[in-house]
Amino acid sequence: MKAILVIDIDDDMIGEVDYTVLSKSEMVNGRTKLRPLPEMNTWDVTENGHVTEFAEGWNACLDEITEGF
Repeated sequence: MKAILVIDIDDDMIGEVDYTVLSKSEMVNGRTKLRPLPEMNTWDVTENGHVTEFAEGWNACLDEITEGF
């Protein structure tokens, strides 16, 4: 299973990071690449509406992940 942790960081923190996750029953250590969250979409409306529908869905997904940060 994968999970997402949303945290505010400075731009210079993007890249390799070490982490520790503690739960009630175990501790997991590791190293991973910290990646920025994709930007909100601001594409223009097209005649057939496909770009607008995609942009709305894309932005709704990002809002769900960040809970509106």
